[in-house]
Amino acid sequence: IAKAMRRVYMAMDYSEAEYEDTKNTYSAAIQNFSASKFKEVLEKYLLKYPDETLVFIFDEASEAISQKKFTLLDLEGLSEALSSIAKRVWTIAIAQEKLDDVINNQNVSRSQLTKVTDRF
Repeated sequence: IAKAMRRVYMAMDYSEAEYEDTKNTYSAAIQNFSASKFKEVLEKYLLKYPDETLVFIFDEASEAISQKKFTLLDLEGLSEALSSIAKRVWTIAIAQEKLDDVINNQNVSRSQLTKVTDRF
């Protein structure tokens, strides 16, 4: 994306310094993105489109967790943040393993995942 972005900026007569500044701004925003920031973005979207309901489906969640792309605690935090948006945002995680096996493989205490385990 940075390569394409550079071409677009140069074609629009932006300087290399302006491009670098913009790239750094976007890179910092990506690095600091969190469940709470995602929630804020979705709330703004839902204000603009009040009749919408959003559903996020995480397919093969157990595989992504085992590959350390995210943790069960990350998934629970994201789900908790999004579920507080007036029942208009749902998260669904699909796994090919039993939830107990996923938890045991991650060395996470069940007590840390009460919201996840209580909903299965």
